[in-house]
Formats: sequence, structure tokens, C-alpha cells
Amino acid sequence: MNSRPHILVIGSGLAGMYYALSVSSKANVTLVCKNNLFDSNTFWAQGGIAAVMSQGDSIQRHIADTIEAGDGLSELNAVTELLSKAPEVITKLLREGLHFTQNTDGTLNLSREGGHSNPRVVHIQDRTGEYLIKNLASKIEHTQSITVIENTQIVDLYMKDKTCVGAWAINKTSNELVLIRANLTVLATGGAAGIFKQNTNPAGATGDGYAMAWRAGALLSNMEFVQFHPTMFYTKSGNSFLISETLRGYGAELKLPNGSSFMKQYHKLESLAPRDIVSRAIADQMQLLKIPCVYLDTTIFSEKELSDQFPYIFSQCIQFGVNPARQMIPVVPAAHYFCGGILTDTSGKTSIPGLAAIGESACTGLHGANRLASNSLLEALVMADNCSRLTSTYLVDQIYSGKPLLNIAPANLIHDEQIQQTASPLELQNMMWNFCGIIRTETTLKLFKNVLTQQMIEIKSNIRKYGLVPALIEQMNRTQTAFLVTDAAWKRKESRGCHLRRDFPKKLSNGVKSIAIPCIDEQLIHIFENTISV
Repeated sequence: MNSRPHILVIGSGLAGMYYALSVSSKANVTLVCKNNLFDSNTFWAQGGIAAVMSQGDSIQRHIADTIEAGDGLSELNAVTELLSKAPEVITKLLREGLHFTQNTDGTLNLSREGGHSNPRVVHIQDRTGEYLIKNLASKIEHTQSITVIENTQIVDLYMKDKTCVGAWAINKTSNELVLIRANLTVLATGGAAGIFKQNTNPAGATGDGYAMAWRAGALLSNMEFVQFHPTMFYTKSGNSFLISETLRGYGAELKLPNGSSFMKQYHKLESLAPRDIVSRAIADQMQLLKIPCVYLDTTIFSEKELSDQFPYIFSQCIQFGVNPARQMIPVVPAAHYFCGGILTDTSGKTSIPGLAAIGESACTGLHGANRLASNSLLEALVMADNCSRLTSTYLVDQIYSGKPLLNIAPANLIHDEQIQQTASPLELQNMMWNFCGIIRTETTLKLFKNVLTQQMIEIKSNIRKYGLVPALIEQMNRTQTAFLVTDAAWKRKESRGCHLRRDFPKKLSNGVKSIAIPCIDEQLIHIFENTISV
């Protein structure tokens, strides 16, 4: 192995960027983005980072809140380790010049979100993710050992002897197949809420990491636990934005169209109950009253207060024709975050040598059956830091000469055909929302599994016909991820956390994590392996 190893990082959210910077002093890093450096779930994260940073709070309380939200499925060791490191991570970010919102006395302004017993969310107004990504991107730009490759779709992990030694990718600008060889490949590809009709994620959140890891034989866990955020701004068109939970923590209350409150009948914390309970309550009221949305009452606040404390939310509401100081904000639940993912430890180690996964693409056991608000950015930071510290132990030998990037696409491999309509996500998004959304049943799940199985066969046939077209690769990733979610939801015969089975409303006495059966030797690149020479 060369004295300075090569590391491939796939994904440019908080986990990927922070890891790349953390390991850049001891390795050469290639950071691959499907679109651009700012296209990630993190960029749109409004809330903040959960961390115990005040005298009146404690790590033990944070742990207790996380375990309660996880509904009996959180891994205690993972919870304890990740949350205990939160104050250290925040202190490090402060030392590195990140300016979190402060009170007039210079102390950190800590927000309270649903499920938290204390205010402990460190934030930058209501645009925490955007500021984090811009800060990290600026540092990456000035780090010579990090090479950023944008507009590139990963096809498959590059496997040799059941070991990951890089990845195959399509450069969507040059339309070339590229082989990127690495001593360690780190998946930081985020989640897959984009497979649902109503979702808060950017369009690129299609489950790429889950699908490519599954195709390579990695273990995945708890894929049925998809957290729905209770409050996305409702529009008939679906073109919308997220209303941060911090607004409810600040005092806004969920109400019905007639102005009456309804959350007290569902949970003692009312509008600040854990997300699964709030989302379920809203869906219940919408179905019961046959209404398209409920409302968030912010009319107790002045325009100045809202624009000062929540500038992004206030400006977006105004843009959509709602003045939140005078009108209640229409909201609906939307798919938001994957609590499950590629099975890892707290440092990102997967079941495949040479492959790590961090952030939302990983399943450490922290979130259990339901994520506690603002634990996700925390997990991304701590996992990235842990992974960088242990990188030397994860490296595998990868012998190559010259540069690790090879452009090897034969002319007949990729065809620019008009197949965008065929690969449109709309049909899948609608079916996922209707058959495997907030409320699930045996009949719909089993039917949908069969539909997805047939669709995967058809997509593979199209790939044989048209080649490795990015739109088809993404379509396969969406469909395989949908299958993983649906299959896990079908197998879990109980209601727990953010998984609700109408036909199995009770929770089983013992919580057991689910494991997806690995899909080995089904990589898309195998279709063309006879035409490729490395």
C-alpha cells in the first residue's frame, strides 16, 4: 500500500464533507457528488445539532429522551457513545470559527424540539445546515489533498474477492464510465425520502447508497423505520418547504381548520410530542375529517419576532402567500429521515471490508424505531470524526499504477436515449405514499412487494437495452430501496416508532432490529462486465 492512501467519499452532506476534511491530512481524498457540492439533505436542515451545553441539562437526560423516542429499539451503547461526544463536537466547531446563534449574554441560544426534555439544540437561526455546508465547502476548496468531482452518478461499488476497492461511476458531463479505485470507500449518500410523494428532501435523495451497498452484499437494518416530519408547508402542487420543529418548540401550536387544538388527545407533550406521534395524529385527523392539511398557529407572534427568529420560514411563507403573524400555516406530514440503513458500528464499519458508511446512510442503532429531533446532524459529525480516527484500520490493499481514476467507457456502453419519461419517479412516489406510507397493512404491502419485484426486472431489462444511463441507475436505486422498505415493513408484524401497521396495532414485548437479506452478485455493472477491461 502506498504511504498516502486514496479514499473515495461518495456524498457531499455534513457526514461526507466533515469526514473528508478530518482525514485529508493523512490521505488523498476524492469526494464525489451526484449533482453539486451543495445538493444534500444537510443544506436544507433548519433545526440544528442536539447537544448538552447548559448547566440545567445532562447527558443522561439526552440519552433517556433518545431511547424513549426510539421506542425500545435504540442500541444503548451507540446512544451513550454518540451523545456523550456531542459537547466536544460543538466545542470543536466553535473553535473552528462556526458562529452559532447566541443570547444577548453571549451564551449559546438553545432551542427545544419535540421529544426533548430540555432546550439543547444548537443552531444558526433556522438555517443551520446551509451555514454548516458553506463553511465546510469553503475549507474543502482550499484543501489540496481533496479532489471534488461533481455531476457524477455512482453505478456500483467496485468489488474484488468480497472486498470493496472503489466504485464505478458515470460522469454526467463527459458521459463516460469512470472507475475510481480506493483503499477505503465511504458511503455518505444520505437517505431516500425522495421515494415518497410528500417529502422534505432534495430530488437526489433516492437511496443510492442503500441500493448499491445491498447489491454488493452489505447488511442493512431497520429499513422499515422511515420518519415522517409532521410539518411541511402544504400546497396543492406539492412544491413546498419544511417548517422546522423549532417553531413548535418556540410556542407555535398545531390546530384544526376551525382553530381548535387536537394534540392533547394523543400525547402529554401535545404539539411537542415525538415526530412519529405527531405525524400519525395529523394523518389521523386528516383522514377522520377528510381535510387536506392541518395548521400551525403562529399568530401569537409579531412579524418582527418571526422574521428575526425564523427568517427563512417567515420569508418562504410570505412567498407562498401566507403571513404567519396573521394566518395559520397549512402543514402536512412528509417523509423526512431514514432511521435504518447500512448496518455499521459508531465508526462507520460495515459488513464489507474496505467499505464504511456514515450519517443517514448508516444504521448505528442510535435512532432505533424513531429519531429524536436534531440527533441526525450530531450523528453525522460524531461518526465522521470516529471514522477518520480509525481510517488506518479500515484500509485495504489496492494495487494500481498512476492515478486512481480511469476513464474506460467503450463507445457502445452508454447511449443517450430519450428515456427520461420511462424513468420518472412519480409513479413510484405515489405508490410508496399510498401503500407504504404513514399507515401500512398486510394486503397493500404484499401487493406492492410483487409490483416492485416486477419493476426491478423491467428496469434491468432497460439497462441491458439502453446501457448505463444515469436516469435508469437512479430508477433502479429508488425501486430497490422501496423494495427494502416495503419488505421490512411487511415482515414487522407490530406497530413501533414510526412504523404503524393498522392490522397489527400493538407493540411486541421485545424489540428486535430487522436485517435485510443481502442481494449478492446483482450489481448493474455485471451486465456489461464482458465489454469492460480494467
